[in-house]
Amino acid sequence: MPKKILIATIGSLGDLHPFIALGAELKKRGHQIKFTTSKDYKEKIDSQGFEFYQLRPDDISPTDKEALTMMMDSKNGPKAVIKNYIMKNIEKTYDDLHELSKDVDLIIAGELVYAAKLVAEKLDKKWVFVSLSPISFFSSYDSTFFNALGIKIHSDLIRKLLTPALMTFGNVVTSNWSKPYYQLRKKLNLKNIGNPIINKKFSKHLNLALFSSTFADKQKDWIKNVQLTGFTFHDGSMELEPDLLKFLESGETPLVFTLGSAAVVLPGEFYNISIKVAKILNKRAVMLIGDNEIPNGLTDDIVAFKYAPYSKIFPKACLIIHQGGIGTTAQALKAGIPTIVMPFSHDQPDNAFRLEKLNTSITLKKNDFSVDNLVNTIKKILNSSKYIKSAGLVSEKIKNEDGLKFACDLIEKLIKN
Repeated sequence: MPKKILIATIGSLGDLHPFIALGAELKKRGHQIKFTTSKDYKEKIDSQGFEFYQLRPDDISPTDKEALTMMMDSKNGPKAVIKNYIMKNIEKTYDDLHELSKDVDLIIAGELVYAAKLVAEKLDKKWVFVSLSPISFFSSYDSTFFNALGIKIHSDLIRKLLTPALMTFGNVVTSNWSKPYYQLRKKLNLKNIGNPIINKKFSKHLNLALFSSTFADKQKDWIKNVQLTGFTFHDGSMELEPDLLKFLESGETPLVFTLGSAAVVLPGEFYNISIKVAKILNKRAVMLIGDNEIPNGLTDDIVAFKYAPYSKIFPKACLIIHQGGIGTTAQALKAGIPTIVMPFSHDQPDNAFRLEKLNTSITLKKNDFSVDNLVNTIKKILNSSKYIKSAGLVSEKIKNEDGLKFACDLIEKLIKN
């Protein structure tokens, strides 16, 4: 029997696209989908045929450079997003979700929609917590916590010894960030269950990890009802622009430079350095620049476009240089193309670390992203069969997964019970 399902997400396009994929498949199966997210994505949601509803907070535009600079800062970005934006506005999010959830059979919510757990408890609704990247799950058996802090720990013993202390420290810090959440629970007469950021954010019904076990496998100390599904992909129906397609078909496979949908607002010298490097290496290159001004130095062999669907352009690249967002990362892995990652903040350093472990990528920190370093790193990858071979092997594994079907099967099983 068809069910009414509310999907709620907060974040960038990289956060939005996997949920659109879920919504489209569930709609195809006959369910009625209500979608709530930032007003900036209304047109995109409308185009999918979903019912759209605004979800606060959404007063920061995707092009607000000042706000995004704080949110993408490697040290203070998580605090800017979670404490100063999400938690500060938790009652607004709760009010929006509470009203939208009254007539639904299920709530599906992303990582930052902390109010979803409150609404589900208050209305006694089934709900699904959805994580897009491994950083949601801290473990003593892998290095996620250290990766998030930019610390490389190669010893399993040292990691296991230090993780509990770091977890305790992280819990104390983020508990302070969560004060508005605790206050709202009290106001709603809900029992205080602990920190919603670290270990009390999960659903008692179902938790979906929408990434491949090839990228990050489930650990023994994860919450029990987590299901790794594989990646879910959505690129819309957009095709490559004719001029871009013509360029791609007119010569050797190019380097592709992109900063995703959020970091692209803060490119710094990324594109200027990239153009210089392409010229030094005498390589064809595509710059995906978003709404930034067209950079200087373009040639017939080095071109710039606002946007291109990754599923269409990545397989036509020889190497992808990007910021390490999970959406970009997943598409690069599926395409089977080696990468260089310049991570900013949040899950990006952890994603970059995992790509290195797969031997498909090399990480260049922002401070190390120079012409000389980038030239040398590109040469290292393109002159070694290791990265190309590893990228191809991982791609085959991911293509054999059907994360979208598996996730939707689990969701349907939950709402049938």
